[in-house]
Amino acid sequence: MNKFFKNIEKDKNGKYYMDYDKINDPDLKTKFLWIETRLREFEK
Repeated sequence: MNKFFKNIEKDKNGKYYMDYDKINDPDLKTKFLWIETRLREFEK
């Protein structure tokens, strides 16, 4: 989770996002996508 939150960026409008193109490790990218999916499901 700590690595996930360290990779979140903020755009000029103040919205947070993750640039998955910058992540080179495919396993880490998969884990981040899983975490983001779970957080979005929890948000609903």
